[in-house]
Amino acid sequence: MKILSDRLMMSPISADDWTLFYELHTNPAVISLCFDQPSVLEIESKFQSRLEHWTPDSEHWLCLVISELKTGHKVGITGFCLRNGVAEVGFMLLPSFYGNGYGTESLQA
Repeated sequence: MKILSDRLMMSPISADDWTLFYELHTNPAVISLCFDQPSVLEIESKFQSRLEHWTPDSEHWLCLVISELKTGHKVGITGFCLRNGVAEVGFMLLPSFYGNGYGTESLQA
């Protein structure tokens, strides 16, 4: 599955995306906007849960890697989780890509 927008491509996270996921979850500029600093074990557990196959009935997050169409650079992750009929959405971007509207664009795609 690939989702395209005007400037971005979103594709399911894979084991190859560990470095990006880890960086997003340990970068102080990123986590200060989202949550308290998780432990390495918590980050590993989150990552493993997002590698599982996702269906609309899944209770874990659908996690998609955001890449720029023009350059192919991975800029962050986006996704959502459905629980009890309520969706939680979110995105995390590398700070060097802040201010481009990528988070909003990823959620609108």
